[in-house]
Amino acid sequence: MSKLSKQDFDDFLGKDPYYSEEDKKLFFDKLQNKKPKRQYVVQKVLSVAVLFIMILGGIQVWNGNLPFFISSDEYKYSNTQGRVIAKSFVDVDLYYYTKTPGLKRAEGLGLVTEVNKTIPITEDADLHIEKIWYNAENTLIFYYIEMPDMKKKLSNSHDLSTFIQYVTIHEDENGEFEEEPKVVATGGGPYLKSIHPSYEGVIYENRLYQRAVIENIRSNSDSWEGDVEYVQKLNTKLTSDITVNLLGEVIIINDVELPVHFDFTSNPIITKTINETNESQYARLTFEKLEIRPEKNLLYGKYELPEGQQFSKINASLVLNGRVIDTIVGYEDVEGDPDSFIFQIPAFNELPDEVTFEIDNVHLFGKDSFEFTMDVSDYEQRLANAESYEKKVNEKITEIKDTKVYLERLYYDDRGINFDILYKAKKRKQPLRLIPDVPLNPSFGYDDYSHLRIFVTAENESGEPGEPGDYGQIGSGPGEKYSMFLDRKFIEKSKEVTVTIERLLYSAQIDQSFTVPIKESNN
Repeated sequence: MSKLSKQDFDDFLGKDPYYSEEDKKLFFDKLQNKKPKRQYVVQKVLSVAVLFIMILGGIQVWNGNLPFFISSDEYKYSNTQGRVIAKSFVDVDLYYYTKTPGLKRAEGLGLVTEVNKTIPITEDADLHIEKIWYNAENTLIFYYIEMPDMKKKLSNSHDLSTFIQYVTIHEDENGEFEEEPKVVATGGGPYLKSIHPSYEGVIYENRLYQRAVIENIRSNSDSWEGDVEYVQKLNTKLTSDITVNLLGEVIIINDVELPVHFDFTSNPIITKTINETNESQYARLTFEKLEIRPEKNLLYGKYELPEGQQFSKINASLVLNGRVIDTIVGYEDVEGDPDSFIFQIPAFNELPDEVTFEIDNVHLFGKDSFEFTMDVSDYEQRLANAESYEKKVNEKITEIKDTKVYLERLYYDDRGINFDILYKAKKRKQPLRLIPDVPLNPSFGYDDYSHLRIFVTAENESGEPGEPGDYGQIGSGPGEKYSMFLDRKFIEKSKEVTVTIERLLYSAQIDQSFTVPIKESNN
């Protein structure tokens, strides 16, 4: 787990405008969506087409079928953010199923607990808990908040308030968890899963439908130390305190009784043997099995690499019914067998006839390295009468794996000097290319950063290497960039600094695919 906090990255960004003018222009251009000039002829053709479709659709309805152009598109809300207005209750269910992969199938398997409990919040507002899905990953509470003129009131609320903020579960009715601290599940805190997402939802008929995602019920002490253990099987009722944010006002509802029914030890798991091997000159990937679980799917495999290369990740696409529905990433299975990887794939709402995996590329760490020298003798002079100084360098350092490497920018402030490295591949898609990543330096331990292996060291003109405390904030992006600060203590005692960056990360194209048949009879 990374030791970097959000504050670390905020401090790193500081007041410096990190996005270049070129980045801003590219982003702005994408936002432009100019409408073409209207053409009267096109309008007439479209009118005829619409009339034809309406007639044909009407014939289908007369025959008892839905029109072919009407579809309960399960991906309708896949890219929506914030709150949406539903036209019917069907849209509410569709929203839940889209935002919660596996929910529909879990309902069919009897894994979702119906609650249907209404709790007053204020005189004119109620909280209604519809159902709860306890699964091996987390606990999902599906609910709505109802009040008169909901849509209007939310439109006047500038902070996207109104949601369940916390859920704290107490001991059960039999006192099984009476020892303290035991069994605490909340929606917040520095080490617990937060409510996600509190600002999303569906508004329908004065109701705001949402879901709260909370940590599973713990069976051991609520502590920073040691591994967290969770209850695997429970059939009881628990009391809870629910904290609601209602239009910006925080209200705590005490002693809400909730049914709890789950048994993770007997969850149905479908295992499909694959034994599919993809070979290239860069890697040999063997896919062994696919586990289909209610809350997620897991794809297991092993890799073989050329000598001296290290595994980072595999990028692939998940294809259902000829449509790419998700981009998935396979990481090293550090707790499993050596040289193995695992993909965590969104759960299926319905079991498909088959699923196709399109393997795009594999990211590897190699033996490549480069170095560059910075003249830092002007550090104190540049900051004598200014808080910061920026220098656009745009100096080509080298070219590795058909990728040009640039020292793009230097930035001075009272912390030291930050340097930006920029990669530019010759082609958009090529067999090999360097990939930026958050770099390591001697101030970090390797155990916590086994997946980050770009390594940076610095040495001044006297041959004096940078100590762990001589390295500052690190970062990556935007685009094909990464950066690092060298601390002012090291800069002030140097005239020139030579930076060496080694174990470079690169992408090797695979572009192969395979299909796994899945029978409906397996559900």
